[in-house]
Amino acid sequence: MNQVLEVIHDAGFFSCSTIRLRKIINFYNKNKSFPIVDSSKQWSSYKDIEGDITPILFKQNEIISDIKDTIIFSDDDREDQFSDYTRLNYDDIKFFIDRYFEPSEKILETKKNFIEKYNIDVANTISIYFRGNNKGRETYLPSHQQIINKINEVKIKFPNHKILLQTDEVEFCESVLSHYPETIIIKELKQINNCDNDVHSLTPIGERLDLAINLLSSILILSETSQVILNSGNVSMWICLFRKNTEGIHQFLSNNFL
Repeated sequence: MNQVLEVIHDAGFFSCSTIRLRKIINFYNKNKSFPIVDSSKQWSSYKDIEGDITPILFKQNEIISDIKDTIIFSDDDREDQFSDYTRLNYDDIKFFIDRYFEPSEKILETKKNFIEKYNIDVANTISIYFRGNNKGRETYLPSHQQIINKINEVKIKFPNHKILLQTDEVEFCESVLSHYPETIIIKELKQINNCDNDVHSLTPIGERLDLAINLLSSILILSETSQVILNSGNVSMWICLFRKNTEGIHQFLSNNFL
């Protein structure tokens, strides 16, 4: 019988996801078995009522596959979210993503609806993810102009690609639109004026679960686009984890794009 692994870390959506993934891998490395994961105490800021929202977000698959005895998440000694994403061990991690983070039918339906509503052709899209606001307390953020410069550089190589933007910061959105007015923005995702806070902390009860569903669905879309420009953080790392590689990824890390 599989043991139950309780994960109690509770913060932002993808911070919860990172710790959940880390705990699962650590459990496997120690026990050489796969736990049943109890995440009922996670994602509090994304719940409208008490309970476990994990089944609404993910489904657990009983995947049988050859896997190493010991999984090394990354060979970068920096904190996962602020590491060089090219150094994540995608070949081994992807087994755990497929087993424990497979999107639910609800997420897949929402993702499909967004793609249709906004006419997104992922194969011909440059996506930008910028997490601003209080993320600056944790890491060095690129200036708006640095990201605009990178968009210009990538657009030269892919002139016919559309631009898809996701950001939590109103000012950055306005900056991108001033240069690329045809930019696609998924309007179901909230933005706030630049401040020392985050969107999920300001979302009232009654809208929190929708926030989680829309956020996860949109991140899955970004992970599939041809090119992705992003700054470092848990959300950006999960774009790469869902993508299962860093092909076409342009990561801002330590004051420069890699």
